[in-house]
Amino acid sequence: MRIAGIVLIVVIAVVLKAGSASKDRVIIDSADDDNGSVVSEAVNKEICVDISGEVINPGIYILEEGTRLYELIEKAGGLQDDADLDMINQAETVSDGQKIIIPAKTENESAGVSGDDNGNADNGLININSAPKDKLMELPGVGEAIAQRIVDYRTQNRFVRKEDIKNVSGIGDKTYEKMESLITT
Repeated sequence: MRIAGIVLIVVIAVVLKAGSASKDRVIIDSADDDNGSVVSEAVNKEICVDISGEVINPGIYILEEGTRLYELIEKAGGLQDDADLDMINQAETVSDGQKIIIPAKTENESAGVSGDDNGNADNGLININSAPKDKLMELPGVGEAIAQRIVDYRTQNRFVRKEDIKNVSGIGDKTYEKMESLITT
């Protein structure tokens, strides 16, 4: 009786350990074998991500689903000295098929735009690469949701030209025409 209790505790511990170790595993198929037992095949889901810009080894990387940007940066050899950390969110989860460009600080400085920390350029325009969400909401046709999409977009892609804002979901030609004279990169 005592041995059966010990065996039961060991079996429970093994099952719990196996369950916690498979947090990144997905059951993709299950079927009954000839004895009526359920057989499961589990695999790690992989994603493919392209990273370039200010990393040591730009390229395409195969990663496990759920990988964070900082982990991808580590796999890419780390950041170059002039990588602009203010323009990326290293804690974000990368996704399959994503293209990530790590911008350089010099790109922002060489664009000839300077200003304050609120996204205001010296010429009075709103810098779409640095303006906080509430400042972006001052633009015509930009509410909270679209302002958040602009922030999310620029986390992965720097706006090189102000027309690039049309790549953000919800900003079409008409909205762009209303804000064109108010924005800069």
